[in-house]
Amino acid sequence: MDEKKQIQFNQDMIQMNPTKKNFYTHRDAGNVFLWSFIACYAIAFLITIIAVGVITGMGGTAETATENLAFRVISTIITPLTFVGVFFIYNKFSKISLNAAKVKFNLKWHTVLLIIAISLVCVFGLQYAITGIDRGLSALGYKFSSINLPLDNVGWYFANIIILALLPAIGEELIYRGIIFNGLRRNVSDKAAVLISAALFTLMHGGLEQFVYPFILGIFFGWLVLRTGSTLSSIILHFCNNALVITLSFIENMTGFDFMPKQNWLFWTLAVLLFIVVFVIMFLIDKFYFKKKSKLNIEKATTIEQKQAEGKCPNISLILGIIVMGLIFIANTVTSFIEIPITPAS
Repeated sequence: MDEKKQIQFNQDMIQMNPTKKNFYTHRDAGNVFLWSFIACYAIAFLITIIAVGVITGMGGTAETATENLAFRVISTIITPLTFVGVFFIYNKFSKISLNAAKVKFNLKWHTVLLIIAISLVCVFGLQYAITGIDRGLSALGYKFSSINLPLDNVGWYFANIIILALLPAIGEELIYRGIIFNGLRRNVSDKAAVLISAALFTLMHGGLEQFVYPFILGIFFGWLVLRTGSTLSSIILHFCNNALVITLSFIENMTGFDFMPKQNWLFWTLAVLLFIVVFVIMFLIDKFYFKKKSKLNIEKATTIEQKQAEGKCPNISLILGIIVMGLIFIANTVTSFIEIPITPAS
């Protein structure tokens, strides 16, 4: 075993609460992945039924219920708040210390500034390519679906920052990097844990238009946690990325300024070049800033107690979660290519 990993493992065992474990396993990763999206869909379904019942009872229709602003706000915050709830409830009932999520507040100030710079690189470097993919999907007949909140004044700008940037950054990162990534690292290599957690993060978004960008960001989130030793780094990057996208959209709404070039040749040239530049910059940052190996030393099972905690059985929860979320992803994709006619009531 690597000496640094052995030291960290010993520290984890020493700091472990007598009644709580201080680490996650692959079983924890699978359980949380499965139960987090089940909880989200169940709560969303319940709220939708209640909203439709209330609106129709007041003489409205199901369509007006789903278009209601209060319903849109509630629907948007369901997922991140549910994730936060699942995080604390699972740790409580599984008797796992919150320290296992590695949300450490010991990041250096220059590392925080670097994370903010990385968010700028991601947004400005990848948005052209992502927009190009969206244009291609639209040309193929793909129907984009999203819950949009108002963004036409300063008040709604800050509301969007909280609802669409802060809450998702906390909730999603506690689940996908705090538990899932840390749990997977005990059973697979670091690179595999980064890729698998990024893939699961992508499935959670549930649509083809949310495939490339979340997957790339998921890789960057996992890479940052790997290099800094703190899930706080991915929370900061996640927040800065979402906040910057909201800010650019707010500027466009208020000024009419379009960040996308009108000429197709210029657009696609920028899309390709900037996409390459992003990964070159990330490579240089990793090589010349994060020189040392991972400081997040989550070990594979080495003691009898840990081996018993890990178990040798396949991760049924993770497999089941992937199958179900994969089917939902496929269903959403297929229906987005099919325009369902609406027949007026006679």
